[in-house]
Amino acid sequence: MLKQGQDIAEVDYLLVADVLLARDRYIAAAERLTRATLGASVQPSGPEFTFYVGSEWVLRFTDGGREPIGIFVIFNDRDAVRLEDLESGDLLE
Repeated sequence: MLKQGQDIAEVDYLLVADVLLARDRYIAAAERLTRATLGASVQPSGPEFTFYVGSEWVLRFTDGGREPIGIFVIFNDRDAVRLEDLESGDLLE
């Protein structure tokens, strides 16, 4: 996803390719962080990937909690670092 003024040449295509080729690994990491943060009973599903300029990207679970927005797992490079609650604009820790 590009914001106004950003150049597509700034996208890290190697990161995008690495993540998509090993998507099961990143989905599993996001599920672990989600359950550790929100509880073991959460069953996230329906993963969607969104990449930005730089090393931060998002894996959003469309189902399994936090309806209707879903669960946003923020990655920095290849590490799941936090959940974000878009309804309140707060980070979940």
